[in-house]
Amino acid sequence: MAGQYRGTDDYATIDRSSAETYARMRKHRHGRAKHIILGILGVILGVVLVEAIGLAWTGYHMYGDLKAVKSETSILEESIKNGDAEATQTALDEVQSGVHGINDGLHSVPWQVAAHFPGVGSDIRIAQQLGETGTGLVDDALVPFVGAIKGTSLATLFADGKIDAEGVQRISDAYATVAPVVRTGIDDLNAIPEGENTKLKQVEDKVKAPLQKATEMLDFADAVLPYAPQMVGAGGQTRTYLLVAQNNSELRATGGFPGSWIPVTVTDGQISIGDSQTLQGERDYGFPITDEERAVFGEGMAQSPGNLNCTPDFTRAGMLFAMAWKAYTGQDVNGVIAMDPMFIQDLLVFTGGVTAPDGEVVDGTNAAQVLLSGTYWKFGSDPEAQDAYFSAVAGLCTQQIMGNLGAADLSELVKTIQTDANERRVYAYMVDEGEEAAMQRIGLGGELSTDTTKPVLGVYVNDNTWAKMCWYERIQTTVGEAVTNEDGTKTYPVTTTLTNTATAEELASAPEYVTGNSPLKRDAYDTFNSPVILMAPAGGNITDVQIGGQANAAASQLYGHAIIIGDANMEPQETVTFAYNVTVPAEATEDLTVDQTPTAQRF
Repeated sequence: MAGQYRGTDDYATIDRSSAETYARMRKHRHGRAKHIILGILGVILGVVLVEAIGLAWTGYHMYGDLKAVKSETSILEESIKNGDAEATQTALDEVQSGVHGINDGLHSVPWQVAAHFPGVGSDIRIAQQLGETGTGLVDDALVPFVGAIKGTSLATLFADGKIDAEGVQRISDAYATVAPVVRTGIDDLNAIPEGENTKLKQVEDKVKAPLQKATEMLDFADAVLPYAPQMVGAGGQTRTYLLVAQNNSELRATGGFPGSWIPVTVTDGQISIGDSQTLQGERDYGFPITDEERAVFGEGMAQSPGNLNCTPDFTRAGMLFAMAWKAYTGQDVNGVIAMDPMFIQDLLVFTGGVTAPDGEVVDGTNAAQVLLSGTYWKFGSDPEAQDAYFSAVAGLCTQQIMGNLGAADLSELVKTIQTDANERRVYAYMVDEGEEAAMQRIGLGGELSTDTTKPVLGVYVNDNTWAKMCWYERIQTTVGEAVTNEDGTKTYPVTTTLTNTATAEELASAPEYVTGNSPLKRDAYDTFNSPVILMAPAGGNITDVQIGGQANAAASQLYGHAIIIGDANMEPQETVTFAYNVTVPAEATEDLTVDQTPTAQRF
C-alpha cells in the first residue's frame, strides 16, 4: 500500500544499537608497479610498421626482430615476477638489443631514402618517430627501472604474513626516477601526426589507444607509490592499523554492523595481528557528530560504536572508528581498514580454502554464507559457541590468505580488489592526509562523490531489526532513460526495490538471533530497515517519490546533498519500492551511476 511522507523528528529518537557477536576476520592489500613501464613498452612494441610501408626485404627482418622482442618481453616480465636477477638481466639485454635493431632498421639507408619519396615519405617519418620514442623509453625508462628493482621478487612481495618492505621501497624509488621519462614518452606519442596509409593508421590507433589507460596507471602510481613504503613500515618504523569487520547480515550504510575490531601492527613489513574486540555494547563515550547527522541517524550514532557507520561516507565512519578505538583502548592508529565476508571469500579464491573444526570446507564459494548465516543457524543463540567457531574459521582463513596471497596472479588480484572496492566491500581510511588522498585515488576511500560532471545516486540502507535478517535482503536499483530539460539538466526515472527473500517456512525454525526482537518489527519474521537514504548526486535533486509497500519517506539534507530519508518494513517475500525522479546538473557529462550499500549476498 502507498506510504506517506513524514518529518524526520522520529528518526532522532530511534536507538539503532543491537547485540552482536561477530568474530575476527583479516585482510591484507597487495600492490604492484612494474606493469606501468612494461605496459608502455608493450604499446611501443606494437608498432608493426614494416607491413604498413612495405619495404619487403628490410621489413621481413624487422618483423622477426619485433617477434623476438615481444617474446623476450614476456620472459622479462616473468623473471621480474620471480625475482630471478640473472634471467631478468639477460631478457632486458635482449629487449634493448631488439628495440635498437628495429629502430636502426627504420633509419637504415633504404628507409632513409624512402622517407623522401612522395606519398610514402611522411608515413616513413612517422614510423621513424615511433621507433625513436620506443627506443628512448626502453633506454631511459625500462632499463634503469628494471635495473633498480632487479632481484626483487614481485611474487613474494607479500608472503608468509610479511611484506617485503625493502622491495616496496626499491620499487617506489625506481618509479620516481623514471616516471617523468614515461610521461614525456606518452606525450611524444600523442603528438605524432596521423599517417596517410590505411594500415599505418590502424597501427597508430593500436599504439595510441592504450595511452589514456597508461596515463591513468601513472596517475595511480603517482598517488600510491610515494606512500607505500611508509605504509608498510619500511625503515624500521611501526604502523598500527585497525581492521573492522562489517557484518552485512545486519546492514549499515557502509556495509554492515562493525562487530569485530582488530589491531594490526606492521614493522618493516612484519605483520602482527592483535586480539579481536567487540565494542558494540559500550556506551561510555560520546562521539562528535553534526546536528545534520543527528537529525538523520539519531542520537545513537553519537553513543554506540555499532552505529558509527550509519553514515555512508567512510571518510567520516573511518575517522569515528579511530576515535572509538582510541577512547576504549587508548591506542592511536594510522588508519582503519574495513571489509565484509564477501571480500574474504573473494580472496580465498586465490589462496584456496580451509577446513573448519567441524569438518566443513570454507573456501571461495561459501565463506560469506558460513560467516554471515550458517554459523547463526548452527549454534542457535549460543554466543559463546558462535564466538569460538568464528574465531577458529576466521583464524584459519587469515592464515591461508596471508600465507598464499603472494602467489596470486597480480592482475587478477588487483581486479578483484577494485571490484570489491566499487561494491563497497573493502575500504581504507588513513589519518595522514597524503595517504588518505592516495586511498581515495585508488578507489578505497569510500568518500561521497562531489563531482557534478559524473553524477552518482546513493542508495544506502541501515538495519534496525536487531537480527541477522539482512542475509536475505536484496537491494535493486534500476535507472531509466534520461529526459533533457529546457535548462540543460537531465532527469532520470529510478526505481529502488528492497526485498526480504526469506520464506516464512524456512524461518519457522530459525533462532531468535536470526529473526531479531526489535520493538519496531511488525512480527517475528519481518525485516525493518531504518534509515533508508536515497542521496541525490552533487548539485542534483530527487523528486516525485512514490512508495509501494510498508514504508515512509521524507525530504531532507545531508553533507550538502538532497536526500530522501525513510524506513522500510518487509515480511518474508515482500518488497518495498521507491519510485522517483533524479535530476542531475546541466554540467553532467556522464550518465547517472548508482553507489549502493553492499548486501550479504550477490543476488
